[in-house]
Amino acid sequence: MGTVRLCDGRPAACAIRLRRSESPFGRAGIGGAADWAGSRAVSAWTVYPWRRRSFTACRVRRRAEVRALGQGRLWLALGAAVLIMGGVLATYTYITPLLTDRAGIPARAVPLVLIAFGIGALGGTAIGGRLGDHRPMVTTITASAATSLILLALIPASNSPVAAVILVFGMALAGFTVNPVVTSLAVRFAGDAPTLTSALTTSGYNTGITAGSLVAGRALDSSLGLTGPALVGAVFAALTLLPLIALALRGTTGPSRIIAHHTTDTAAEPETADASAATAR
Repeated sequence: MGTVRLCDGRPAACAIRLRRSESPFGRAGIGGAADWAGSRAVSAWTVYPWRRRSFTACRVRRRAEVRALGQGRLWLALGAAVLIMGGVLATYTYITPLLTDRAGIPARAVPLVLIAFGIGALGGTAIGGRLGDHRPMVTTITASAATSLILLALIPASNSPVAAVILVFGMALAGFTVNPVVTSLAVRFAGDAPTLTSALTTSGYNTGITAGSLVAGRALDSSLGLTGPALVGAVFAALTLLPLIALALRGTTGPSRIIAHHTTDTAAEPETADASAATAR
């Protein structure tokens, strides 16, 4: 949908998704939408010749986005995004039974603990954004190691309600420090093709959440019991160090300024002016 909107500006798919009763094409429904889309394409190709250059620019941008995926450093950054989010959310997904059944925190007080987690996540994001510009690898490696140690400490210390709350806050603070730095590195490695990379980074976080929660659920049902998710989270966070150390060894220097593709054609301006004048007449 985004590519269609970028190339044409008014995607026919938006009209197709409407109910027939709400369709601006009346009783014609999807058929009318297809006719309308076809007429729009013809007019864009014949009446507005300068638009053909925008279609070409779209194809160029798509090729650049795909070429950016060949960066090995990009996949290391995406791997770190998957693992760190899998570690934090593996524990967070099943944090309620740990707090109520093991730490002895009343169920009505669990939302307050979750608020503490949210404050920690907000603080970690701010810290990562502040420190990541100057020392990205030191920040991410330190935060990942701290996350793993905090989750390991949560296993024996979760018997104490005070310690459990503090460690849940620390888990969010340390874990979410990695996210903005990893996202920034991924976009930097993509150079002048950041759109697909940004989407893949978000998908990487969601993949980590899914994988971490799945493994943590299995651990919860195993002999590890309530401490299983925390152990799984600690392992995921520790594994995050592998791609981060590899990145540190390879270096993070690369295109730091995102340059959007822009095609300039000296003949485009006269044609645009002539077409505008013809439309006015």
